[in-house]
Amino acid sequence: MTCVLLFKAQQSQEMAWGKVFLFLLALGTTWGSPWCCSAAATGAQQIKTTSIKKRIFTLPSNCPTSCGNISIQYPFGIGHGCYLPGFNLTCRKQYDRTVPGRLFMGDDTLEVTRIDFFSEYVYFKLPVIRIGVDQSSITAPLIDLQNYHNFNFWSTDNVLFVSGCNVYAALVDLNNNNTIIDYCITICSDDSPDLPRAVIRQKNCTIQIGKGIPDRVFLGVRLTRLDQTLLHLVNATAVSAYMSSSTRRLESQLSWYMDDHSSCTEAANDTETYACISSNSYCADAFAGDSDDTTVGYYCNCYGGNEGLNPYLTDGCKGLTTANIYPAKNCTRKCGSADIPFPFGLVNESDCYRDSIFALFCNQTTTPPVLQYQDKNVTDVDVERGVLILVEVRNSSRVITLTEGRYSWLIPYHSCEDAKRNKSLYACVSEHGTCHNATGDQLGYRCNCLKGYKGNPYVLNGCQEPLSRAGAELGNQEGAVPKRSKGATSIPRVGVKLIESECKRGHSRGSEWAQSP
Repeated sequence: MTCVLLFKAQQSQEMAWGKVFLFLLALGTTWGSPWCCSAAATGAQQIKTTSIKKRIFTLPSNCPTSCGNISIQYPFGIGHGCYLPGFNLTCRKQYDRTVPGRLFMGDDTLEVTRIDFFSEYVYFKLPVIRIGVDQSSITAPLIDLQNYHNFNFWSTDNVLFVSGCNVYAALVDLNNNNTIIDYCITICSDDSPDLPRAVIRQKNCTIQIGKGIPDRVFLGVRLTRLDQTLLHLVNATAVSAYMSSSTRRLESQLSWYMDDHSSCTEAANDTETYACISSNSYCADAFAGDSDDTTVGYYCNCYGGNEGLNPYLTDGCKGLTTANIYPAKNCTRKCGSADIPFPFGLVNESDCYRDSIFALFCNQTTTPPVLQYQDKNVTDVDVERGVLILVEVRNSSRVITLTEGRYSWLIPYHSCEDAKRNKSLYACVSEHGTCHNATGDQLGYRCNCLKGYKGNPYVLNGCQEPLSRAGAELGNQEGAVPKRSKGATSIPRVGVKLIESECKRGHSRGSEWAQSP
């Protein structure tokens, strides 16, 4: 994502004299970037769990699996018995049922925007801090990590962004006499001979927040005016537009880990609390920083990755054991202009999609409603060719950037041969459907209609309407499982791979959009 904001100094009725804005952003959240494990530094201790006596844990069936459009997986959870210590969440439902519920850490006011289970990150909102023209200095809290023992900033990449004129911004530890951790300065003087040209008109500055932030810190910010006589117009409209844009994420990130023991070796000796309880899982040490050899806890992982799996549950690394192969009646099959064919469905209709991998969200706060897969807009779901079309829109003051990706998807974890032996999981239920194994580095399969038929092979009687011979040949070719493209990237779901993407740029002209050459 773009983490440097440009605010134009243009005349506007919404401009404010000398106002300063500050907010915290997470870097490194570029859409479509390859997955990478964040479990441990080079040389980390790893312990297989196959030889360790493990406790048996069954997650209660009444544990919520989502809040609004945010998926929840153990060790996170809501309600008694649904989470490990330190990972409890609260879902606050809205009076307006068309508005998604809001998820919070613990019982606190820290709002969660998403949980990256694969890379062990949790994303959250922090308030925008402002200092008015009549204030010489303010100190405001950001986040108190004393309340979140399983979380830290060490392996994250956040930036504190300050926008305004002539202000000294200091990142401080409120638990340690406001000790300064780092600082930056903004300058708006046009005529000072003592200032280097590089800092003149520098109306924003940033502070990197990641490794080096103390453990259990109560992080705060102190803003101090440098010279009250040098007040300049700041375009507050640009800041407000950025904050209110539905395609922007004003969010920060924390890494999470198990902290009941300081290393895998210690944790594995305590079978009553050891979190890596699934077979085919392993433990990896968590370190205090990329270059620090001090271990502070551990992570659990499945061999082959955590995508769609859960090493914190008994048999959680064995793939799916249950799935909906027959959707419920009266499922919502349209959101705005987008169709929602099975095995996909809406996240709030749990009997309408095959499993959580295929859960979509209908954002009804927009007009018309928009179908979303995570934070990307879904424009088409093609079950015959196994393609998902996703679009991300990014707005700046003058340019709209659209990134469109064609993603291949499949039914993960099993080959056709294995899947057919378990009729309770086998997805190709149509009488005239057939199964094709995936090619490349993924284990899974896709369903297609037999030659001469078209439709949805994932539902009963879904393959119908015989085609002409020419049409049947074409349909059969398009239905084959495509090979994974060289250099293809993935997004945070099992079995979804980028085939190709297109980036378009244009200028906003009211309700029109004109593509630039």
